[in-house]
Amino acid sequence: MIKGWRANASYFYIAKSFVRDEVDIDILEKLLALGGLGIQYCIKTERAYQKLSEHSEELQSVAFTEFNEKYNKRDIWARENMRKLIDSDRNRVTKVFSTLF
Repeated sequence: MIKGWRANASYFYIAKSFVRDEVDIDILEKLLALGGLGIQYCIKTERAYQKLSEHSEELQSVAFTEFNEKYNKRDIWARENMRKLIDSDRNRVTKVFSTLF
């Protein structure tokens, strides 16, 4: 099993910005956490997949319109705050990718 941050397109934007020396490592983790997507687990083997079980009594149905509206609000908020943090004084751009390796 692989465990890690759940990613969307904004993660790749942040990663590219970091590799281009536009983002200081001191704010990198904060930037990646802004979307609030949480942790994602990836099952790698058939054996591991077979050990999964579904708890149907805990499943909830969610209306697409309700989910989509919440997703869009969260995405807009995260992208605005990402830009603010990158443009802030906290992004000193001194401990960047090229200086770490």
